[in-house]
Amino acid sequence: MQLDGDKLVTDSLTVAKSFGERHKNVLRAFDYLNCPPEFGRLNFEPTEYVDNQGKLCRLVMMTKNGFMMLVMGFTGEMAMAFKEPVAVVFTLTLVRIVLVVATASVTVAVMT
Repeated sequence: MQLDGDKLVTDSLTVAKSFGERHKNVLRAFDYLNCPPEFGRLNFEPTEYVDNQGKLCRLVMMTKNGFMMLVMGFTGEMAMAFKEPVAVVFTLTLVRIVLVVATASVTVAVMT
């Protein structure tokens, strides 16, 4: 990931290397994403790069949200090592929200 202005971005080639995948498989996963068009426009930018042989190749730039959408569909050991902590964070966030709502309800009940 790198900063592009105020957005955290990465690209499909970096994702492939990070997850031990072939780039063509990451591109195929991107092609099969069934996300809403607005989400796609805001979070993915198809582009190209020149490889070691001077050949023009396909590349997809993506925001942090695009990255999350893409890799949540991945399987395998590396993907699970990434997804498990994300699931834990979501659970902890839900617990915090429930506690805040419960605390606010008790505060309102005491004040009335």
